[in-house]
Amino acid sequence: MKIMKVHISGFGPFGKEKTNPTARLIEDLDSYCIDGASLQLHLLPVTVQGIYDYAKLLYEESLDDEILVIAFGLAGGRKGMAIERVAINCFDFSIPDNDGKKLIDTPIVPEGPDAYFSGLPIKRIQASWQHTGIPGSVSNTAGTYLCNGLFYLLRHYTRASSARGGFIHVPYTEDIITDSSKPAMSYADVLSAAKIAIEVAIQHPDDEVLPGGAIY
Repeated sequence: MKIMKVHISGFGPFGKEKTNPTARLIEDLDSYCIDGASLQLHLLPVTVQGIYDYAKLLYEESLDDEILVIAFGLAGGRKGMAIERVAINCFDFSIPDNDGKKLIDTPIVPEGPDAYFSGLPIKRIQASWQHTGIPGSVSNTAGTYLCNGLFYLLRHYTRASSARGGFIHVPYTEDIITDSSKPAMSYADVLSAAKIAIEVAIQHPDDEVLPGGAIY
């Protein structure tokens, strides 16, 4: 049986955030095993250079192997897991990256397409979360910071291959939040949601037609 390479990434802390639950995901997924899959785990620096370097690695991997790419990032303020539908070709930072770089209205790839859609079965993943009682939704904006940038680049650099990939935002977790007025999920649910997303994406190359669009 051919083993599929599954690249999973998370980010370290950034801005005012002291911790990032997606970094903890990368640590805890190290012992996670799925039949037929080889998980390649990556903790990325919160820098423009870091996401370009990672995207180039994915490009090289996609030349020789069928790969699946799922990137995770923090979106404090979201009420649950958010699987992103689309990445746009724009950097527009409200805060600098961890190298001090602040890009405003800058194309991620000059002359690149305006946007890329996810290559993940986003509706299947959302439905699986709901079935297990984990709050989650399809999101129609990944922002304009490094999460969106990574999402765009991973799709752009693997566009000519059979690689599939996309991005999932994670909310604050209850163990790190200090302001009880902000929404948060238990870290156990975040970890379960990540595992569900990985398993569904491996098992289902194609998506299912299910409702999930936003009215506004």
